[in-house]
Amino acid sequence: LYLSGFNSPVIEKQLREASLQFSDLFTARPHIFIGRNNPLAGRKMVTLEDLRDLLLAEYEVEEDIAAKDAKAIAERWKEIGIAED
Repeated sequence: LYLSGFNSPVIEKQLREASLQFSDLFTARPHIFIGRNNPLAGRKMVTLEDLRDLLLAEYEVEEDIAAKDAKAIAERWKEIGIAED
């Protein structure tokens, strides 16, 4: 699940009603994907103001998790007792 300020009240309510508990597996950092010729491409950091006039496409990664994130998830599952070594 992805929790944000927008969706967390609803999702947390549903979890409570189902007697389920949410545990963070990992924290994903925000990303932007731009072409190498985009004026923002050479920057180490951009602001929301920099992105204001650009076309926005949002998506959530579900099935195509990067290998390092999959490893982090597996390690977190071991920590919280969902998976074994």
